Amino acid sequence: LYTHAENKDWEQITNRKNIRWNDPAKKFKWEITKKNKKISEETTETIAEKCDKLLLPNRLVKANKNPRTNAQKKSEISDAVIKDWEAVVSKIKSLTGQEVNAGDTKRELANPTKKVGADSFSWHKTGRAIDLARDLKWLIVEAPSGENMFFKLYLPAKSNLKEKSSYKKQFKETDSVNFHKKGYYPGKKLYKTTFIDVTAILEDNGFSRIKAHEGWDKKGAKESKQEWWHYDKRDGLTWYDALNQIYTENEIVDKTKTLVDEYSGGEEKAKTRLKNEGFPEEVIEQIFK
Repeated sequence: LYTHAENKDWEQITNRKNIRWNDPAKKFKWEITKKNKKISEETTETIAEKCDKLLLPNRLVKANKNPRTNAQKKSEISDAVIKDWEAVVSKIKSLTGQEVNAGDTKRELANPTKKVGADSFSWHKTGRAIDLARDLKWLIVEAPSGENMFFKLYLPAKSNLKEKSSYKKQFKETDSVNFHKKGYYPGKKLYKTTFIDVTAILEDNGFSRIKAHEGWDKKGAKESKQEWWHYDKRDGLTWYDALNQIYTENEIVDKTKTLVDEYSGGEEKAKTRLKNEGFPEEVIEQIFK
């Protein structure tokens, strides 16, 4: 397609049956089929870039089938992980009767962040991370691992749930467990409720938790340091590899230039971070050119 765009062979492009002419592609198809349009060198480059975009292995899709808020309507994730996410949602609903939605998902690659608990190199920028919507009555349990703190998430099982399930969990008063958000389950209610291990369902479908930020348990610390809502599916990819699934090389270079301009620590620290995230040397050179 890139070659056809360079040679202005519009028929060759529009007749390609293996291209999915949907959403962003519809506008592209309309542009390249305009009659008697003189194509400048700049326009040819633009169309070539759009060809590259169409040929990317993945694209962003809506994360929630039944959004409850406007923010949830806008949530998008990579179609590389959508089936796994839908399997999670379906399984949780079958056991709890509740539909878990994605809250914060895709973030703009070029935007740096100084927000507490957020990272400029977040996996949200790859379309592979999900912050679970917090509009359900979550029971959050501390699950330390060495010096790091993680959290496990539970929702109450359906009252009429009879099927056996390894995801069922009933806590005992003798359990040595630190609970958060247990106000939803006051007094003895917590110990009389059968819960479903949502974290286990997510992990069985390839999603992983991340650890809480240092100082999460300090007095006055913001809840955003806990990260109990964050899950992502990396599939062994580096951050750069994951970006390559939904961005063209030109987009990655241009957007990362803007990102590192605001990165605290200076150029050398930014280069080291990019290298650690899997960026090839030649791409790093383009970013700092």
